[in-house]
Amino acid sequence: MININKQLQQQIEDAKQLLEKYAPPGEFLAYINKEEGETLKRLGGAGVKIPETNIPSYFYWMAAALAVSAVTTYMGSMHQAKRLKTAANWDKYNKEQKRIYEKIQINKQAAELLSEKKARIGAAGVTYQGSSLLDELTVIEDYDDKMFWLNKGIDREISLLDVKSQSEIAETKFKGKTDTLTTFAMAYGSYDRQKSLFGENS
Repeated sequence: MININKQLQQQIEDAKQLLEKYAPPGEFLAYINKEEGETLKRLGGAGVKIPETNIPSYFYWMAAALAVSAVTTYMGSMHQAKRLKTAANWDKYNKEQKRIYEKIQINKQAAELLSEKKARIGAAGVTYQGSSLLDELTVIEDYDDKMFWLNKGIDREISLLDVKSQSEIAETKFKGKTDTLTTFAMAYGSYDRQKSLFGENS
């Protein structure tokens, strides 16, 4: 490895920054050999020299790569939005399953309480009247209350899931579109830069 002093190192860095000042958008200074240059040309790179520096640039290839990246970014955001929607639907399904399970438990508890009260009344040898009927009505009212608050709670949880998922999906789509437009703008800027420097047929 060649040893260089700090002064020479700074001069090299200054020269690098000066050369990169005239590089097309998205490009930087790099060493490549002849075979690598030919490979870039086969991939669509321009391989023409920047007038200010006389250094070859392959930014047609860069423009194409940026365009592909833009499409990939957009498709990725759409797939992510779809995954978020699927996850939200699955969460809502689980909430509905929870509703069904809790209803079964409430029905079971109410049935057991009524059965227990009927058994006590039968064992005492009395008929359904007065306090016995009130006890049964209390069980029924308690059942209705539990069902009401269960449904209200599950409905609220599902509504919150809808709001959250819609917000996440909208944010994902917006970011995907913004990133895509930004990348396309960079690709077009790279392409337009070459046309302005070298013409349509460069």
